[in-house]
Amino acid sequence: TAVGKRVECDLLWIQMYLSRLTRWPHWGGRGCSMTRGTLVVKMTRNKCCRVCAAFAIACLSALGMSAEDQPKKYDLKLTWKNAVEGHKSELSQDDSQAMMMKVLNSDGKILTQQEDNRSRSFAAVEVISKIEDGKPAVSRWTFSKATQHREDQDVAFAFQGRTVVVTKDPASKKHFAFDDGKPVSTDDATVLAGLWDSETEPGKLSGEEIFAPKSPVAVGEQWIPDIATIAQGLEIGDGIDLKRSTVKATLKSTEMRDGVEFGHIKIFMELWLTKFGPMQLDDPVLMKFEGDIDACIDGAQPDGTMNLTMDAKGYSAAKVDSPPGEVQISIDFDSKTQQRQKTIN
Repeated sequence: TAVGKRVECDLLWIQMYLSRLTRWPHWGGRGCSMTRGTLVVKMTRNKCCRVCAAFAIACLSALGMSAEDQPKKYDLKLTWKNAVEGHKSELSQDDSQAMMMKVLNSDGKILTQQEDNRSRSFAAVEVISKIEDGKPAVSRWTFSKATQHREDQDVAFAFQGRTVVVTKDPASKKHFAFDDGKPVSTDDATVLAGLWDSETEPGKLSGEEIFAPKSPVAVGEQWIPDIATIAQGLEIGDGIDLKRSTVKATLKSTEMRDGVEFGHIKIFMELWLTKFGPMQLDDPVLMKFEGDIDACIDGAQPDGTMNLTMDAKGYSAAKVDSPPGEVQISIDFDSKTQQRQKTIN
């Protein structure tokens, strides 16, 4: 039904938008503190100079020790600094979703019921062919795997075992074609557009603007992204109860790998949805989101792994406009996504 399709599209849009937050680069900086003291001495000018010099050296030493005691802070930038022509990466994505939705009338009679269970798996090698303004303009994705499991069978997408040329226009819209010049179907182009590549379209909020801390953070430190900004990025700003919704993020750890700095970041979010498409809910439905990210944080590489889980469960009366009336909606939605990118020589 139109209502069911609209609810599914809303949930899948949120899932796709959140799953594009895969690139997390640069950090740096260190703070320090100094204690104050008073020295009262009566002596000659020469002795005074020597004592002052010694006191200054002691203060500088204490300053250095104090700085060393302070935890290192990282300035999260969340972007790959400069893409390189010819750069090659292994890309993969595995995702699954399960949804059960029922729409009932005021008497409890089921008007429509929709169940959807599916999983997909993709693996490809990306080679950047052209750079413009420091960002990939043309890339080639050579797929070794592109399948969907649905209704107890695996079905291959038409681009499995083939190379797709990805071209971005000035508005950052992606266009797809096979390397032999043959066109990609509209349905396959929609699937491809939801994979990897987190470049932000002009006028859209980037992952950095949505989730990055406003100031440098230390390992173990937590920050609170702005819920209103997240709602704006998801394009459901009027469909979220901002007072009840919460989000928090934490830098769990960092480490150097082959001269590149990586960080482990956890994100937890609860959004109380007050609308599904055109339907206004009497009782908000809770959507929980958890992100676990292990990625390059110094901007040197686009490498990283992201695990994303999302679920929405609830039951509510809902008002519909066409035809005007009220229905009961029951939703149980669960999804998991893992994305990986690794630079190869």
